[in-house]
Amino acid sequence: AGIPDGNYRLRLDATDQCGRAATPQARDVVIDNSAPIAVITSPPSCFYMEGQVEIRGTAADANLDGWALYYTGGDVHGWVVINSSPTPVINGLLGRWNTVGLRPCAYTLRLVVTDRSVLDCNGALRNQAEYLVSVNLGSCDGYDADHDGDVDLFDFRFFEDAFTGPR
Repeated sequence: AGIPDGNYRLRLDATDQCGRAATPQARDVVIDNSAPIAVITSPPSCFYMEGQVEIRGTAADANLDGWALYYTGGDVHGWVVINSSPTPVINGLLGRWNTVGLRPCAYTLRLVVTDRSVLDCNGALRNQAEYLVSVNLGSCDGYDADHDGDVDLFDFRFFEDAFTGPR
């Protein structure tokens, strides 16, 4: 089943074939098999926005190495960093995304959180978690008939009433 997460002290005692003992060695280690927490709580998926956008959520771990917030979409190919930090954020501001000058289009926000644990004795492999949310840049005025900031079935009702007449 494995060893539970926690702080441990390993001690090595060795004796060769002739009975000579080596000086005991001790090392402190941290067992961390828990994935970090990565969540974007705002903006919500499929939200229409423009200008300066506050991105909120959680990026945390008991042994946090760091986190990074990215975007891609529109004319961008690959991930562009919005913000990054080695400090945890819990239900707070992850970054402000300046969308001025970006083409109105669908975009994806990506939060990647990494901890300090090393997997399989390979320093390049770490516990990671990521969270993705798709959003839309630009105005949805042509489709948001009830002007509540999103396009949903209530907007279809306005269209239906305009097309067929009130019920």
